[in-house]
Amino acid sequence: MPGYVSEWLWYLLTAELPPETDRTVEILLVPSTTVTDSGVDGFIIHRLTGTPAQFEYRMWETKKYTGADDDVDPTIRGAWQQLHTNGADYLAAIAWGDKHLAPDSRGFISTLVPGWLNADPSSNGGVSVAINESATPDKAFHTSHDHLPTHTHPGALNGWL
Repeated sequence: MPGYVSEWLWYLLTAELPPETDRTVEILLVPSTTVTDSGVDGFIIHRLTGTPAQFEYRMWETKKYTGADDDVDPTIRGAWQQLHTNGADYLAAIAWGDKHLAPDSRGFISTLVPGWLNADPSSNGGVSVAINESATPDKAFHTSHDHLPTHTHPGALNGWL
C-alpha cells in the first residue's frame, strides 16, 4: 500500500506543478493499478517550446523507505540500479494504444528505447522515495550519477524525497 500511495503522490504532485516557460507537459502517465507490476512507476514527456517536434522525458522509479534510521542511500541506490538495469524494458512495455497522440509525439515515442540505451539528452531518469519524517537524511541523491552512469547530460537525473 505505501508504494501505491507513493506512486499516486508523485503523479498528483507532478500534475500540479506550475507551468514552465521552456516546456509543456505532453504526456503524464497515470500510475498502474497494481504497485507490484514490473515497470516504470512514473513517466512524463515534455514538449520543448520554441523548437518544433522536440521532446524530453523522465522515467521515475518510486520506492518507500522503511528503515529505522536515516540511511536512505541503499534505497536510492537500488532504485537507480533498477532503472539502469531495466529502464529499456520498462519503456518497451508502456502501452500507447489508448492514447491520442500528435504525429510528432508518436514519432518521438518510437525513439524512447534507443534513446535510453544511448543516453540521448532527451532521456532522463528520476528516483522518488517516500520516507518517514523521522528518517529524513542530511543529504540524499549525491551519488546518483554513480548508479546510473550512462546519463551524464545536464538535468539527466532528478531525485525527490
